[in-house]
Amino acid sequence: MFKDEADLEEIAGRLNIDTAPNPEHRERLRREMLSVFNETKRQPPEQITPRSVFRRTIMRNPMTKLATAAGIIIAALVFIHQLGGSVEVTTAALAEAIENTKKMPWMHVISQRYYDGVEKGIEHRWYHFASSKEYLLASNGAVWCWDNSDAQKRYAYDPHAETLTISNLPDKGFHGSHSAFSMLKSLLANWDKQDATIKMHTDRFEDRDVKIYEIIETLPDDAMSMGPTVVATIKYRLVADIEPPLIVAGRIEHLDEDNEVLARTEQTMHYPETGPGNIYALGVPRTVEVIDKTNHALAKEADDSKLVALGIELPEPMFEGTPQDFTVANLEKPLGKPRPPFLAPAGTTNVAREKPIRASDEQPVIGELEMITDGDKEAADGCFVELGPFVQHVTIDLGCEHEIYAIVIWHYHKQARVYHDVVAQVCNDADFTENVTTLFNNDADNSAGVGVGKDMHYVETNEGKLIDAKGVRGRYVRLYSNGNTSDDLNHYIEVEVYGEPVE
Repeated sequence: MFKDEADLEEIAGRLNIDTAPNPEHRERLRREMLSVFNETKRQPPEQITPRSVFRRTIMRNPMTKLATAAGIIIAALVFIHQLGGSVEVTTAALAEAIENTKKMPWMHVISQRYYDGVEKGIEHRWYHFASSKEYLLASNGAVWCWDNSDAQKRYAYDPHAETLTISNLPDKGFHGSHSAFSMLKSLLANWDKQDATIKMHTDRFEDRDVKIYEIIETLPDDAMSMGPTVVATIKYRLVADIEPPLIVAGRIEHLDEDNEVLARTEQTMHYPETGPGNIYALGVPRTVEVIDKTNHALAKEADDSKLVALGIELPEPMFEGTPQDFTVANLEKPLGKPRPPFLAPAGTTNVAREKPIRASDEQPVIGELEMITDGDKEAADGCFVELGPFVQHVTIDLGCEHEIYAIVIWHYHKQARVYHDVVAQVCNDADFTENVTTLFNNDADNSAGVGVGKDMHYVETNEGKLIDAKGVRGRYVRLYSNGNTSDDLNHYIEVEVYGEPVE
C-alpha cells in the first residue's frame, strides 16, 4: 500500500516514461492552464453548437457521478476512437485533435482532484489505443487495468487486502456498463436531443496558439449532489494544441446554485512512446494473491503466457538462524520460513549470466569482477569478490534493453551481516545520468549520493536479496553498497537479473 503521494509518484516514475519535457513541466502546465482558463472570460467566445454534452438521466446513476465525470475529458477522446466513427459532434479543429490522439502510441493523464479547495490526491491513467487497454494508478495505491481487447478482462489490485482480482468486464466496451465510455455511448446516441452549449476560442498557452473549448451543462434539481449540496452546473474545459493538434490539458468544475465551486479536477495530458507493460509495472507485487473469477489462469497481457514461479537455485546455507544483535536502524525482521515463490512470465531467465561488469573499484582486493555473474553462489573462500571500502558500485551490461522482473543479490552469506546503503538501479544510459529507475534504496542519509531511500536493511542469508523490478525496462543494472556490519569492505558472490529482451 502506498504511504503517501511520494510513493505514488515513485511508482509512476519507475516506468521510465518521458512524461514531461523538463522537471517543472507539469506544474508550469497546470499554472498556465489555470491562467488560460481565467483569460477565457475576457474574449467573446464563438458559439459552436446548441447540443448538450451529458444526458441528465445518466448522471442520476450513483455509479457514474464524480469518478465518471473526472475522467470524462479523456473518455470522450478514447470512446470516439472506440466507436471508430463520427466526430461530427465537435468542431473540425477538435475533431482533428481527436484523430491525432487516436494515432499516438500512449496517452498519460495526470489528474489532481480538489474538494472544497483541498487536494484529495493525484491519479495517473495510461491509455493504449491500439490494444484498447487502460491502466489506473490511484492515489491510495490501488491499481486497475481494463483490457478491452478480445480478452475482455478487468484486473483490480487492492493494496489493503493485498489481492489481485481478475474478472470479466461487465459488458463490451471500455470500463463496462458503469463507465465513462458506456455513458458516452448513451450520450452520443441522444446527442441531437440535448440543449447545452459548446464554446471555443483561440488563445496563447506556453508560448503557442491553442484552442480553448468550454462545455457547460446545467443539471436538473435532483440530478447530482455532493453530500447535502446539489450540483447545479458542470463546466468542462479543454486546451488543444493547434500544431500538432492534440489535447494537452483539461479542467472540470462542479458548481452549486450560487455558482460556487464545490469540486474540481485538473488534468494534464502527455503522449509518451511507452507505457506500463502490465499492472506489475505500476507497483503490484508479483507475489500478491490472485483471485481468478474468470476460470482462466492469469495471463501475461502481452502474449497470454502464464506467470510461473522463478526457478531460483539457492546455495547451501552457511549458518543457522538469523542473529538479531545488530545495532542497525530500520532492520527488517526475519521471515522465519522460506521466501515465497516469485512469479514471472513463462520463459523468464537469468539474463545477467556471464554478462560484462564494470565497477567503481576496477581492481578488487579479492577475486575478479567476472565472478559476480559466473553462476557460483556458494559462500566458500574463493567464490566471492571483495571491493575496497566506502561507497562502491558494480554495473552489469545486459547487452540490450530488457524487461526486468527481479534482481537477486548475494553479497556474502558465510556469516550473518548487514550491508549498508544498498541501492539497485536500472537504466538505458551506461553512465546513469538520465532516466534512472531506482528499484531499491535503504540509504537513509544519502551516503551513496543517489538519493535518500526508505527501504529496510536486511541480514544476508543464502536466499540473497530478491528485489521486485516490476517489469522495468533497461539495459544496465547498477548496485551500490557502503561496507557492512563486520568491516568497511564491499562484497559480491553473485547477482542474477531475471527478465527477457525487449523485442
